[in-house]
Amino acid sequence: MCPSCHSWQSYRKRSVPAMFTLIVITALSAIAIASTGIALHTDGYRRLPLDPARLP
Repeated sequence: MCPSCHSWQSYRKRSVPAMFTLIVITALSAIAIASTGIALHTDGYRRLPLDPARLP
């Protein structure tokens, strides 16, 4: 084992498990994607039907 690459494993009291970090990042990503979808759905900038009176 490379001591510089794996030295963080010897400090168990201060380390954050990789699975916990992965779960947190996945949850934040899911929230961000859902929030973006909701914002796009409710932003009010939808394509409006063409008004025939405005045609040349």
